[in-house]
Amino acid sequence: MKKAFFIFWLGFILATILAAQSIQVTSPAAGAVWPLNSTQTITWIKSGTMNDRVFIRLFKDGEPDQYISENTENDESFPWTVPGTLAVGNYTVRVRTFDRAVTGDSAIFTIGEAGEASSPPDRPSLRVLWPNGGETIEYGSSVKIRWAASNMPGASPVDISLFRGRDEVGTLAKGLRADSGAFAWAVGKIPPSKLDPGDGYLVRLRVRGTAISDGSDRPFALAARPAAGDLELLRLRCDESGNVAIDVRSTFPSLNRQVTYEIERPRWAPTRVERSTLDLDFDAPGEKTYILERILPTDLDMRGNDIIHSDYRIVLDPDNVLAEANENNNRKDAALCGHPFFPVIEAVTIGDSTAHTRNQAVTVHYGARTQPSANEVLLTISVQLRNYGYAQHAQGEVLIRQIGNQPQSTAATGSGGGTPLQYRERIVISKSALFGNQEGSRTQRVTMTSTFYMYPTDIEAEFVWEGPGAHTYMAKFRFPVEFTE
Repeated sequence: MKKAFFIFWLGFILATILAAQSIQVTSPAAGAVWPLNSTQTITWIKSGTMNDRVFIRLFKDGEPDQYISENTENDESFPWTVPGTLAVGNYTVRVRTFDRAVTGDSAIFTIGEAGEASSPPDRPSLRVLWPNGGETIEYGSSVKIRWAASNMPGASPVDISLFRGRDEVGTLAKGLRADSGAFAWAVGKIPPSKLDPGDGYLVRLRVRGTAISDGSDRPFALAARPAAGDLELLRLRCDESGNVAIDVRSTFPSLNRQVTYEIERPRWAPTRVERSTLDLDFDAPGEKTYILERILPTDLDMRGNDIIHSDYRIVLDPDNVLAEANENNNRKDAALCGHPFFPVIEAVTIGDSTAHTRNQAVTVHYGARTQPSANEVLLTISVQLRNYGYAQHAQGEVLIRQIGNQPQSTAATGSGGGTPLQYRERIVISKSALFGNQEGSRTQRVTMTSTFYMYPTDIEAEFVWEGPGAHTYMAKFRFPVEFTE
């Protein structure tokens, strides 16, 4: 079953990769006439990553005729002199990568007698129609970038970039169809960086993987939108249920729209900066509270010393899409409940008994086969941990200690034949563990086997690690144990 599942996904991945690759033969064009003994240029457009060598083959009426080239560079162009020995008729040209993974066929064209040449087809081209220079576009508005594409397949992928002078500001869109002719640009939202008002902006279009491109003939300008009010972030706080909450004040007559916010977690968080959206619903000026996310799960006691605080930052509308009277009051820093790594040992199983709470006395039953010596027993111990933080993982170590009256480390038999005991704490066994929220699970078991002295003692399990995290007593678990056959 696992093998079949793997083969299925492997096939799916390969199909996805291949679907992103294509060769589109653009010359010879449909209906073109190429005379015998004339020199022509075979051209094609490639998309995606593929083999850098191709072979080119000629077909007559759908049947293979001859190789035009058995090995040439995949550079989208090949000069060819039409042999005078070919029969007059209808043909197609096939361009295929050397590994046979990607193939493109031309439209049907004619090879004819000298003097039958048709006028050569126009080369593929792109032309920016708008904005093409001199326009003033309002920041925060939505406009359509328009273009015309000629002499190329409609599905040819077009990428759009924004420039200011010679410097690229960002990518506006990728992989648009050439024949779509338009793209809706939310000015200031795409790209996600702040755009300064002023002139000098240009858009540039390019057919991906080719030299076919065009840009605005002259620069256009971005103008700031007049402010109708202000949005102010008053407070960033964490409530008793572990929610991240913000208090917001709006002076807009009404503000019912979705805005972006950015939450910046402590510097050691796996996802330090994350963007989300918030639906504002002000029907009039006023203040409102919005719950953004949870930091801690509900099954952790929020009282006492279990809560560790970390520094957070919230930025509302980081791209300044809203036209506000004051753009500098949308940021707040605060210490919120929660921590990237917060390990808690919830239970320990030793032999056939489990301690579910700290200081819970347990009795372990053993058999003769588990006794390596007269006063020792070989047992398996399993530690159940849970991470109440939001970090993905932390590398640490689980330590098992036996605490109480035990034989001395260099035990000597007493005059009465007994083994002298000494109250001491010893590490029985340790095991490294990569512990966290792997695969969405917060719970993990670490299992070990070692020998324990068969005296009434305490067993203590501890998870230790270096670096940031909630180093609290919750990472330790101690309980008394007795041993009996």
